[in-house]
Amino acid sequence: MPTYNANRFVRTAVESILAQTFEDFEFIIVDDCSTDGSSEILRQYAERDRRIRVLTNTRNLDFVRSRNRGIAEAGGVFVANMDSDDVALPTRLAEQYAFMTSNPAVGVCGAAVILIDENDCELGIRRYRADDRDLRARLFLFNPFAQPVTMIRRDVLDDTGPYNPDHILADDLDLWFRIGVKYRLANLQTPLLKYRVHRGSATGKRLSDMHRAAARVRAIARRDYGYRPSLVMRAGEMLDGEGGYTVWGKLMPAAASLKAGALPIGLAHKLKLKNDIAHGAVVRWSDVEIDVGDDIIKTRRAMEAKFGAR
Repeated sequence: MPTYNANRFVRTAVESILAQTFEDFEFIIVDDCSTDGSSEILRQYAERDRRIRVLTNTRNLDFVRSRNRGIAEAGGVFVANMDSDDVALPTRLAEQYAFMTSNPAVGVCGAAVILIDENDCELGIRRYRADDRDLRARLFLFNPFAQPVTMIRRDVLDDTGPYNPDHILADDLDLWFRIGVKYRLANLQTPLLKYRVHRGSATGKRLSDMHRAAARVRAIARRDYGYRPSLVMRAGEMLDGEGGYTVWGKLMPAAASLKAGALPIGLAHKLKLKNDIAHGAVVRWSDVEIDVGDDIIKTRRAMEAKFGAR
């Protein structure tokens, strides 16, 4: 778990890992030169629980290099990612460990997440496709994993290499492409993490930069990794202009699209911080379900009235 100036949320993040029903783990926390007192908080936790190892960078690196440092120090068979502003649900490690142990061909396993705000209020559930074939098809459309709830085999990381700092803001997408060259991809449908949406998050502050970085990664995947998106994906990319955030869902025929700018204002505001949906992107409504209350219900009704029910 990399962390930087996360004193507001880091206690909750750490406590959620220490409360896991699966207890046989080492918890490596990489402090990227925090200046807000969170370093002292982490030191106190490390003194109380021997499973915690706190590594402090000698200079501020970034979250990608900090995560890679933690991976390099990890001694387990599996590496479970975690972010310092999120909350792992109690059975997270147990369920992913059981799945990975039973499915040796899977290189990375994610899960559904519960979206929460900075006050811990639940905004809804974000689900991703589960099986390898669907996930591969969607790598060119959006990031089909929630990074902080992924579990990766250590030998897979040794084979593919860790996160690439040259692709910061799309480093996780690049890793999924590289893992997918040799290994299978999977998501559990049970929510295993509370994924925090707040204005201080890296995603919220740099969303347009993330889209450009993702477009570069997808171009590299075609050129270097042997991926070939389908004709539908290519059409989606042409419509989108940001490298592949366009797709058609079950509610919409191939010629139809729903711009994020056309979403109800309240819903667009809730989604714009930590989601692959941004102003100007086309939403695949039925692929990633995000339930955030009345706004989504109204929008679904409008889509069903125009395009028909699922």
